[in-house]
Amino acid sequence: MKLDSVMIRDHGDPPHIVVRLYNFDAAEAQHLLGVVYGLAVGVYREVSVSSFCTSIDGTDLTFVRSDRNRGVVRMGERQFRCELTADYWDDMSYIIEPFTESVKPTAWNWLEDLDDPTDIWLLLSVDGGW
Repeated sequence: MKLDSVMIRDHGDPPHIVVRLYNFDAAEAQHLLGVVYGLAVGVYREVSVSSFCTSIDGTDLTFVRSDRNRGVVRMGERQFRCELTADYWDDMSYIIEPFTESVKPTAWNWLEDLDDPTDIWLLLSVDGGW
């Protein structure tokens, strides 16, 4: 599984960042699911995604179990934290689950979709596209 971040400029909208987890197989998706579920049930409080992903461009992402949903927060040039509640981590596990069964080459989904989104989006994509 690879990790990177890209700046997107769409049709006059303000630019936003997409943090991507991509180029993976079903077994790697299963590992991601285990980490996310571990955050949901309290096995983990904080997990560095680069401990199980290869950062392509120096992007560093940390998953954090928090008492509120802040979403993906930029901490530095390519340093990000995804701070979500246990319930939201549990919801995310349902988004990841289909990727553990069969990985279609063009499959993708947004992992974090808060009502008040930041300008940073979190993407799970087999080929990196959406």
